[in-house]
Amino acid sequence: MTKSSFYKLLKILRAADAARHKFGGRPSRIPLENKLLWTLQYWREYRTMEHLAYEYGTVVSHIHDEIVWIENVLIQDGTFRLPGKKVLQNSNSPYQTVAVDATEHPIERPPKKQEDWYSGKKKQHTIKTQLVICLVTLTIICLVQAEGKVHDFQLFKDDLGKSLSEDILVKGDSGYQGIEHWHKNSRIPIKKPKDGELLELEKAYNRRLSRKRVAIEHVNRTIKTFRILKDRYRNRCQRHDIRVALICAIVNDERTNNKA
Repeated sequence: MTKSSFYKLLKILRAADAARHKFGGRPSRIPLENKLLWTLQYWREYRTMEHLAYEYGTVVSHIHDEIVWIENVLIQDGTFRLPGKKVLQNSNSPYQTVAVDATEHPIERPPKKQEDWYSGKKKQHTIKTQLVICLVTLTIICLVQAEGKVHDFQLFKDDLGKSLSEDILVKGDSGYQGIEHWHKNSRIPIKKPKDGELLELEKAYNRRLSRKRVAIEHVNRTIKTFRILKDRYRNRCQRHDIRVALICAIVNDERTNNKA
């Protein structure tokens, strides 16, 4: 993480920390910088809270409470927030060419409704995250999550569906077969016919499309450098979407800083 993003996060937390101690109370013996640091370590390395508690000389409950507090503060502040799908409903959207893709994250076997979370593709229980990115700036625009059983195209229909502006070009992979019936201005690979072969012209089209939309695979790789989004998720899934949204917003901020 860049220093610019770190201090931007720290500034938000300092304001919130001053507000929660407005009417007094014992100040924490652990600096706020350390609390932000162990939160980032938790996301980036996905170390156990026991390990973090030992390193920072505190207890597991304190580690947990501060991580939850930091996540809530950052979400409520809104500085680190994705543009959102509403910007894709406007014909004057700054994002005129986008790519859509779904990635799966393994989770612990749920105690109830296990079949809803079981991904036949991954052969394990997963939570599915669909990302939409701008292919020009590589900005992550929006995301949506569902159980691992939900098909990629079904997730697209349930979230974006026909609300996308027809002026926006959408590029997807073969998992979005049929998207042209929902969004005419879309491009997906040409499927090989049964008992047949693609023409050379069709193969060339697929290669060109793949070279363009591969950028979203690189974005997926970037967010998965945070191992909390790569390793098997040990926590309950209720806060998974919050963590993904924050990490994606941080990735956007760092990309903007690097360009500047």
